Amino acid sequence: MLALAEAKVPAATFGLASMDALPLPEASVDVVVNTLALSHVRDLAPAFAEAARVLRPGGHLPVSDARGYFVGSDQTPLLA
Repeated sequence: MLALAEAKVPAATFGLASMDALPLPEASVDVVVNTLALSHVRDLAPAFAEAARVLRPGGHLPVSDARGYFVGSDQTPLLA
């Protein structure tokens, strides 16, 4: 996926890291994108705190996730 993103948007900088330990300075990015990864994280607070730490004021955090909506999931849906 990362190679595909880099090929399609060569002017952008992409990176791969743990969601709760991004190798970036505070307030250093305009956008943090998190798609379909949060369902693999039991405690969401550290991931969201880390995104907030690295985002510049006015930055954006688009999130797309299906937490709790998979058949057999042990998670309770956030929206019932």
